[in-house]
Amino acid sequence: MMEGGNQHLTEDQITWALVDENDLPEPVKKHLERCPFCQERKHKLETSLNNVGELATRFSPVPRRRFVSERERYGLGWAISPWYRGVLTAALAGFLLVLIFGGGRLWHPHSTSEITAVMEEMREDSKLMAEVDALVENPLPQIYMEILGEGVVELDMDFMDFLVPDVMGTEVQSTKA
Repeated sequence: MMEGGNQHLTEDQITWALVDENDLPEPVKKHLERCPFCQERKHKLETSLNNVGELATRFSPVPRRRFVSERERYGLGWAISPWYRGVLTAALAGFLLVLIFGGGRLWHPHSTSEITAVMEEMREDSKLMAEVDALVENPLPQIYMEILGEGVVELDMDFMDFLVPDVMGTEVQSTKA
């Protein structure tokens, strides 16, 4: 609404007056109360909206039968969506397979024979690691150490290459006739 006596309400203001007249600003309310033209527009809009509602109820089809939800049809337990039911069924089947084929170990602790076997394997592993540690400190077998004598030869990489030549680095020459 613009200032002046001959200005009227906009379509939005009239629509808002239909929705909730109490939320309109005071000048708009006063104009609507005094202006017969705006009152007539509000009345026409209200009538046309009522006619649309009546036409909708008159031309909409009547339901043939009452809608029954799954909850009503099967009870509360079966009101789960089919997708969710499939996931629950697959999870239950998987759980049963684990229980049947490997679930015995879940309730029974490991047998003493399995524990004994693991302990024996750990002892053998510690012996092997002790041998590896000894070889790291002195890589030559005892018989070679006796041949060399104590402190005669230094065990460096040149000496080790002399004892164990590098086969991978040398080229093999073939003789062709």
